[in-house]
Amino acid sequence: MRNPPGFKFLVWSTASQESCGETYDSVDYWRSTYSHAKELLGHHPEGTAYLLLDTPDKGVDGAIKNTHLRAIFSSYAKLGVNLLDTVIYMNDYLQSDLSLPGPVHAWLGVIDNEEATLSTISLGLIKVLHYSAQNRTVSVLQNYPFALSVKKEMPELTLQHISLGVGDMLCIVSEGICGAINCNREQFGIERLNDIIIDNSAEEPQIVMNKMIQTFIDFTQESPTQMDATIMFLKRMEERTNN
Repeated sequence: MRNPPGFKFLVWSTASQESCGETYDSVDYWRSTYSHAKELLGHHPEGTAYLLLDTPDKGVDGAIKNTHLRAIFSSYAKLGVNLLDTVIYMNDYLQSDLSLPGPVHAWLGVIDNEEATLSTISLGLIKVLHYSAQNRTVSVLQNYPFALSVKKEMPELTLQHISLGVGDMLCIVSEGICGAINCNREQFGIERLNDIIIDNSAEEPQIVMNKMIQTFIDFTQESPTQMDATIMFLKRMEERTNN
């Protein structure tokens, strides 16, 4: 996974035996056309784009669908297409007669390499948590309640913009994390993640990630069912330095 200047990005994912797992990716983002941006900026991209896809489809169907959506995301990011337009195109693809039916929960985000701002949109059951180092609080970003392919038209889509200061953290979790049920029929939820993030805000990103993973494994190890589950974790480590 790509690390924007001054940031550390980590991901952990596990799949059930019946599925191909959840799909995630990171690609360079060019606000203008790729060739024009390279001419102006050399080989340094203007941002870093991230993707997480969670589809309930199993086997080949899920793999094909996620591969196609991942290709759309990568191509559009290199052309500098707005995230909202990318989401709409993904939805149109899933609605087409040539595609496979079924909802796809998705998160898309872009880190601006110059201003350290995040543009983000979450659809369906994926949760996005933002830790503010200045306020020492964790907030859950608003998400679009419908997954991809559920609605033909999505005029209510909005893109959120967040300025990320040094020490700020972002945690993106799929439904397999926050919706996991243990043998006592308890739901994992997000409060455990909130506590880990706040209690370990001064730690290195890998330490925070390891504690979230271990807490989740301890919670679900005796669970009778296994789901696809993904944690994506981002922390701003330092101010951007110009080369």
